[in-house]
Amino acid sequence: MTMLLSQKYEIFPTKEQKETLDRWLQYCRQIYNSALLDKQRKYKENKQLYTRSDMQKQQVIDKSVKEGSFTS
Repeated sequence: MTMLLSQKYEIFPTKEQKETLDRWLQYCRQIYNSALLDKQRKYKENKQLYTRSDMQKQQVIDKSVKEGSFTS
């Protein structure tokens, strides 16, 4: 007996929707890469793990500073 673990859907976005998706993905990549670099840097500096809670606190601070830079 096989179990269905996921479903795939093919989408056909318009040019405008593709551009929006690309912007969102770029934003997500930048956030991920920034968090990864911060985590690595803090470990090298302090030899302490940078926890998820620490990253979430920093994200809130970063968001208040950079609000709106990717929404246009």
